[in-house]
Amino acid sequence: ADNGGYIHAPSLSHAATAAILRSGYLSRTGDDRLQYAVDLSSARVRSARFVLDAVREGQPIGAVFGYQVERGLHDHNLDKWIAPLRTRYPLVAAKSGDSEDFDPANPDQPLDHIAARNVVDGLALRKAFQEGTVPWGRFGLPASGADRAGIEAELVRLDETADATSDLLLAEAVYQLVKGSPT
Repeated sequence: ADNGGYIHAPSLSHAATAAILRSGYLSRTGDDRLQYAVDLSSARVRSARFVLDAVREGQPIGAVFGYQVERGLHDHNLDKWIAPLRTRYPLVAAKSGDSEDFDPANPDQPLDHIAARNVVDGLALRKAFQEGTVPWGRFGLPASGADRAGIEAELVRLDETADATSDLLLAEAVYQLVKGSPT
């Protein structure tokens, strides 16, 4: 129970990568240990690769996450909540601080530069959900009930996708370091 189990890997580089990741996990205790838990199950890798492929093709990460949320809402017949989410969490152009118009501390401020309003900014929505600042019951969003539970389920799924992407990037970075290619 204390040795972490066996590692089956296709190559020595893969085995060394898994050993490093496992060592980081086993060296921690309590809640701190969860930060080092890497789950590379096939479903999580598929969702992470979808995100990475879309970003590689030039899509902003907020748009990719927003697409996932909107697709999930559509699949669960919650389409009526997409427009309020798009209004509250628009995909804003020049968010990196290039624009003097966007103030992240005041998202209600009018913006001059807004990207196409065809998708929710999933990254901003995820951050608001994690911080508990989604304005439920205001701005056209449901206060409670099954619709809110459905939206929250999609936001939990979005958080899982972001975590899967993080795990995949961490594993790839460690793998490249083990191979001797830090760049």
